[in-house]
Amino acid sequence: MTRRRRFGVSIREQYFKLIEELAERLGTTRSSIVEKAIYNFMSDHAHYLDGHECAGLLIVHKRGSLDLSLLMEKYRDVVQTVSHYHLGGSCLDVIIVEGDSKRIADIDRELISLGCKTRFIPVHSIVGQAEEG
Repeated sequence: MTRRRRFGVSIREQYFKLIEELAERLGTTRSSIVEKAIYNFMSDHAHYLDGHECAGLLIVHKRGSLDLSLLMEKYRDVVQTVSHYHLGGSCLDVIIVEGDSKRIADIDRELISLGCKTRFIPVHSIVGQAEEG
């Protein structure tokens, strides 16, 4: 059996209410919701901790006419493919990456510095969640 630890966390009232409502609708506990959120966040950002080989999706949301083609060329050692979509007044790029986690972290940081919102979803986390059921 996995050992559980209890600790206090302060969050905004609006998030607390959302967690309570979601837990009720899903028939689970607030702790379960928070634990899954922490797992997902940590899994998405593990490439910042230790160097390793990984693969996943880097989702990029940007406004305006920011051209990422030069940046994609700079990181061609990890960028496998890019799909570009228009959503109203903004753009969404889905970048499939594979390779050194430090390079993937570098491209993520560079995109953020350009004003993009990013989300990295590692493949292992998608597979891991499916296996956990």
